[in-house]
Amino acid sequence: MTRARIALVFVTAAALMALGVGLLLQRGSGGAASDRAVYEFGEAVEGDTIVHTFALANDGADTLRLEEVSARASQVDVGDSVIPPGAIGRITVRLPTARTRGAVIEVVRVQMAGEDRPRWLRLRGHVVLPVQVAPQDRVYFFTVVGVGPTQELQLINHREPPLRILGVSSDNPLFRVRSAAVTAGRRYGLTVALDSAAPAGRHEGRITVRTDHPAYAGIDIAALALVRNVVSASLSNIGFSRLNYEALDREAVSQRTVLVEKHQGTDFDVPRAAVDLPFMEVRIVPQKPGTSYLVHVRIRQKDAPRGPFAGTLRIETNDPAFPQLTLPVHGEIL
Repeated sequence: MTRARIALVFVTAAALMALGVGLLLQRGSGGAASDRAVYEFGEAVEGDTIVHTFALANDGADTLRLEEVSARASQVDVGDSVIPPGAIGRITVRLPTARTRGAVIEVVRVQMAGEDRPRWLRLRGHVVLPVQVAPQDRVYFFTVVGVGPTQELQLINHREPPLRILGVSSDNPLFRVRSAAVTAGRRYGLTVALDSAAPAGRHEGRITVRTDHPAYAGIDIAALALVRNVVSASLSNIGFSRLNYEALDREAVSQRTVLVEKHQGTDFDVPRAAVDLPFMEVRIVPQKPGTSYLVHVRIRQKDAPRGPFAGTLRIETNDPAFPQLTLPVHGEIL
């Protein structure tokens, strides 16, 4: 290919991209090309139709003939099924986004006559709701007793006309919410706070945002909080399920591990731990001395009886508020 011809291809590509048309150089006899083309459409609103035209430039010496085009979810219009040398053909892809949300990759398969491998066209981007709660549509808190964390969300209106928040509420008093306009009619900030008095355990709630848009009169946001005590264990019970006796010589089968940690201070210690089953042994290993410890519970194969078993693991700590943690131990040896 001469320098002048290369320049012509690049100029054509730049012009087509400026017009929103993607360039796809197809391999023909005597031509060098790419067999992939991707259109990044960025962010689209659910219900829109994404339209993009891919350009197929034949820089080879032979005519290209389109044999078959197939797509998963889009409509494909073939402007030129025969592309002479030096010419440009076009394929227009129309992708509807109704009932589509999140990351989207649409793939179009293009088969040229006489070629063993197909070519691939891709449309890639993200589809959002007309009225979107971002960066996610729910709230999670993972915290400890006495700490009241907050999370910041935004309510974004991608459509006309402007939208106004009439009020916000929570059906669980442990979750408090307030709103403030960032850009009136278009974007609002939502601050959700967990009450620091929330007890240890799992708490659920529903935040409701009321708006003046008839289709979005009430927008619900799920809220979940998992609150742990200042001293906590990673497991609530030690379950061995059903074990084959012959496999108990393998640590992955016969051992379970509990992480015991204190979420405040640096002088925490786990001096002792024991299980009331004679065929089990317990080993304590510091993970981060003064903060967290691993308690390994293992079945000794030579002492293990067949059949179901149940017992209790007792973990002693130096914290006066949590001097002992007890976890049930259960399973069956076949």
